[in-house]
Amino acid sequence: MNVAIIAPNTNVKSWVNQFKLNSSKVNISIWPNIKKYDDIDCICLWRHPKGILNKFKNVKLIYSMGAGVDHIINDELIPKNVPLCRISRDILIITQGFSIESTSLFSFLGFLIF
Repeated sequence: MNVAIIAPNTNVKSWVNQFKLNSSKVNISIWPNIKKYDDIDCICLWRHPKGILNKFKNVKLIYSMGAGVDHIINDELIPKNVPLCRISRDILIITQGFSIESTSLFSFLGFLIF
């Protein structure tokens, strides 16, 4: 699975670490160092540059790295017919952490891809 993280001016180290802990089959590209946009299966976003989403021709899931999705749905070039998910407020309250959110993401991607 190929995951792109696009979160300008955000420290994404904890996200990368969690992906690596959950699966050895995940290839992570961090924007702007994405070499093959067409190979990306999932995009994790936080306040991405508007218009960049049209570069991803084969994306299967768009995941908001926060509880909100306004920064995504306000982008007119969001790919059509691609599921959009976000962290649930209830999960944030219960976990105060990342592990359940990342497990949920991996479960969804596993169901979607495999």
